[in-house]
Amino acid sequence: MRIHDGKSIQSPPDSGIVQRGSRSSLATVSVSRVIKPDGSRRPKSVNGVGGFFDSFLVMIVVTLGIMLVTGALSVTTSELSKRNRGESLDAAGQDLLDQVLSNESLFTQDGLMDLTMVKAVSSSSLTVESNVLGYRIMVTEVHPSSAPFTLVASGSIPVDLEELHTARMPINVQHTNADVRAAIVTVWVW
Repeated sequence: MRIHDGKSIQSPPDSGIVQRGSRSSLATVSVSRVIKPDGSRRPKSVNGVGGFFDSFLVMIVVTLGIMLVTGALSVTTSELSKRNRGESLDAAGQDLLDQVLSNESLFTQDGLMDLTMVKAVSSSSLTVESNVLGYRIMVTEVHPSSAPFTLVASGSIPVDLEELHTARMPINVQHTNADVRAAIVTVWVW
């Protein structure tokens, strides 16, 4: 709209220009321009609502996060149960070793293992924890002509040797009064 000699003249509607002026035709005080939105631009969402693909990407990220947390928890749980089983098998092996070493019928008064009494040991004389699947108690002499011999065995040795736990103690084995040999008592538990 233009003001000319006290009369207002309207601008064409396409121009988008609004002019305000004083009473004289040559003096224009201010010019304001209305910018029309460009049709090629994507309108911004006022409410924050996105399309399908935006939601799909968010859903993938959330699902991957849940899978990672679940996987980490399952690995941690299985490792803790393995550790707890390992610790209980170590304790069971030490308990069996203590039972053998405290068996007075196996040892002489001097604290030497009597080889003649070794055959009297049976699995019924030992108490084993319920989580033990099998065990083997062996005596290995440190002598070139001696082979290891088994005091007591129960169950077959597992194929996976990670499940095999041991406890050991050095002892002396008396064959005769003149023949005493160094040995190791080994308890294998699985």
